[in-house]
Amino acid sequence: MFITAKTVLASYGKLNRVIGEMNDLIEEAAVRSFYNLTPCAVQAERICGMIERRNLLIDLKDKARKALRKLSADDISILAKKFGRNKEEMYLSKRAYFRRVNVALARFEKSLKSQGIDEETFKKDYAGRIAFLAAKRHAVLSEEAVIASRIKKMKPACISGVFREADGKVFKK
Repeated sequence: MFITAKTVLASYGKLNRVIGEMNDLIEEAAVRSFYNLTPCAVQAERICGMIERRNLLIDLKDKARKALRKLSADDISILAKKFGRNKEEMYLSKRAYFRRVNVALARFEKSLKSQGIDEETFKKDYAGRIAFLAAKRHAVLSEEAVIASRIKKMKPACISGVFREADGKVFKK
């Protein structure tokens, strides 16, 4: 119930960081392409795919922001309590709290649908192309963010005749 709304809200706070890491990864892949021995078309295709995935995240963030703007202040505060970092005390019974969360999620999901994101399109356009590693309201990272952290730890691209691709594959002269 409300899977799309919950997934979007759980990832919303981390999207700026993930998008920034993807930008760094794209730039790094472009710079390292000079040392890469794979065909230029393959490299360009890979970088374009990374840009497409980043743009999907930007689109998701924009649509989620528009959907949140349509909600009342009470709905936003209860969703921030549930999915965000809002640790403010709410003086509600558990039953009232969960009812308010469900009502707010229903309104948010309806608002997302008005932005063109329902469960089917979310799975097809976003979840199918973006690897979300979500753990119980914790950090949501993309596949590229994990790779980006590995690239930053790598040594220069060319070390004694060995060339490395952005994804870590090694080619020898």
